Amino acid sequence: MKKVLVLASALLTALSANASSVSVALDTAPDRENSGTYRYVDNLLQSLNDKGWQTESYPRNSVGDESTRLNKVRAGTLDISMSQYSSAAQFVPEMQVLQLPYTFINTDHQYNFFVNSGYLDSINRRLSSEGLRVLAVIPTGGFLGIFNNEYPVKTVADMSGLRMRHWIRIS
Repeated sequence: MKKVLVLASALLTALSANASSVSVALDTAPDRENSGTYRYVDNLLQSLNDKGWQTESYPRNSVGDESTRLNKVRAGTLDISMSQYSSAAQFVPEMQVLQLPYTFINTDHQYNFFVNSGYLDSINRRLSSEGLRVLAVIPTGGFLGIFNNEYPVKTVADMSGLRMRHWIRIS
């Protein structure tokens, strides 16, 4: 929880002092107990409200699907979309490497990477030409891994001898 609050406070200092309202498209039901992304954005909106900002949040998909929300952010008609990481990765393909299994050892490793590495600054320089900016990456689930019905796979070495298939979606 502390890590999320630190990120929220850093975002507050980064927002323009001239702005007075923020609109956010949610990616989940407004449930602080069961949704990490809602808890994160609710903390942000509460902090903004405390500073006198007007905030408005829209229920999941009420202002469009993922693609529509991104287009609204790019057009300036929506301030924040709680979007999937993969949505930004379509504009910066190198971002996909972080979706590989075993990239992070644990949540501290992941947090330190996003906060201390300069990664977000680097991808935001590239995303700026698309009218987009990643404000934060909110870790909401377990780490990616490989699953099978033979034996547990906890490291890359454990995959030795497994027969592997990969699903490719053709559009």
